[in-house]
Amino acid sequence: MYLLIVRLQARPETVDALCRQLSTLVALAREEPGTLAYSFYRAHDGSDVFLLHEVYRDRAAWEAHMASEPVQRALATFDTLLTAPPEITSGTLMEAHGLTLGEAV
Repeated sequence: MYLLIVRLQARPETVDALCRQLSTLVALAREEPGTLAYSFYRAHDGSDVFLLHEVYRDRAAWEAHMASEPVQRALATFDTLLTAPPEITSGTLMEAHGLTLGEAV
């Protein structure tokens, strides 16, 4: 499995637009066979920080996701929605408990 955690810092005036954009990406991910989990979260501290949690079958599935036209369109809007480029951390699943990957929450 190929995991990404992406930190996004929204501009205060674009929080709603970013949430709509991220919801669109979640809907897209549901249709991608190589995407096992895709969700976004807002920071508990009340800031405009969002986290994406993405789990793919493998790196090739992530690359297919990133190459899709809807994802490319979304990425093109990030300059106007975010205060800085996304901070991306990737990893390989080592062990887990309590997650059923691939099911919508």
